[in-house]
Amino acid sequence: MRRLHILVLLVFFPAFGQALAAPLALGKVEAADSACRIEWSAAPQATGYNIYIKVDGGGFRKLNTKPLSDTFARLTDLVNGAPYFFAVTAIGANGEESAASVAPMVVPRGYGYKTLSFKGSRSAKDYATFSTPYLRESNDPKDFLSYLPPYSQDKWRIFSMDKDGYHEYESIKNIEPGKAYWFLSAKDTDLFLAGKTADNNAPFSVRLQPGWNLIGSPFLYPVEWKEVLSRNGATAQDVGSAMWEYGGGGFHKMGTLLPYHGYLVHNASGENIDLLIPPTPAAPKVYQENTEYKPAGTTGGGATGWLMKIAANDGTYRDDDNYIGVETENAHYEGMDAHKPPAWPQHLSLYFQRQGENGAKRSADIRHSSKKWTAVVEGGQNSIVTISWKTIAGTPKTTMTDLTDNRKVDMTKTGAYSFKREGGAPRRFIIREHR
Repeated sequence: MRRLHILVLLVFFPAFGQALAAPLALGKVEAADSACRIEWSAAPQATGYNIYIKVDGGGFRKLNTKPLSDTFARLTDLVNGAPYFFAVTAIGANGEESAASVAPMVVPRGYGYKTLSFKGSRSAKDYATFSTPYLRESNDPKDFLSYLPPYSQDKWRIFSMDKDGYHEYESIKNIEPGKAYWFLSAKDTDLFLAGKTADNNAPFSVRLQPGWNLIGSPFLYPVEWKEVLSRNGATAQDVGSAMWEYGGGGFHKMGTLLPYHGYLVHNASGENIDLLIPPTPAAPKVYQENTEYKPAGTTGGGATGWLMKIAANDGTYRDDDNYIGVETENAHYEGMDAHKPPAWPQHLSLYFQRQGENGAKRSADIRHSSKKWTAVVEGGQNSIVTISWKTIAGTPKTTMTDLTDNRKVDMTKTGAYSFKREGGAPRRFIIREHR
């Protein structure tokens, strides 16, 4: 019998066919360091077997050049922490091939490494967030970043974030999986991440403090945020339907936890919660506010439902993902009361406020029935700020009044409004629906 050790990254052939009948019965599938072992039962009248691999969301591709005679295979040169799917088929006397038996996801666990490159800049606009999926013997930042020049705010900066705000290098306790960090370097810089990969046989628990938290994926593959929420039951209501990533001068709602990235999420519960991130690989997705109605039971109100997206831009900083609207008895939008991520002073921020909410800032304010919204624009670097809007659903008739100079704009006739900032004072606007 010919025993097989397959070098996974070397040989790829066309995808399997499904000409014969029943698939094989798979036995053990065991992961190891950079390898795995697959067993299957012998198929009657089979003259050999083919084994296939699927990685990175692509199709299955054959690994062996000649039919296998054994009923097991050891696959080597796998990437620790990365998900793999394998399939086995039987070959008949005339070369026909059976349907495939697909093995459960296999994730080898062991040492891994990654280099993250950051473009040099001194501008707050160019801060980036990063996370590491690797478990290290020491999570102390002084060990983690020991190869960088001695810490200096003029050379490079790093922050963690929790309910008490931002914490710079000297105050960061650990750099660990599940958490993310702000980073900026005056010169082009590489961060070298290395360590053991997380256990992919169980969800990874991340502690969220009340308020805003900066988190990252503990796995080396994308995990859909909706899948995270579905695994956390009632806790999901306190976290919200979207997470935020910073880039290009503003925050953006995202739908997938990507490896090595960092995201802001809000814990509205008022107490610590443990968020479980399941080991469920997914294709990367952006977050999209619902543009179609969903049944939501009795919500009251008799107005015509609509949804509008509003953005602000000062040429350097921008704030794009903001929504107002009205839902009805038969119309409901997800994320209707999404919180606004915090921004340091020079960042531009557009948000909505409601009476009686003690200054709470919302990125989305969709009501059951309303005729007036209060929008606020603050921060930014340049003197001219432009507010723009686009109707996503419905046909609202709205006007926007700039309370600073009492200018009113018919939002159905134009899609933008520009104003000159006066110092650092917030600019307030009233948006009204007219029926």
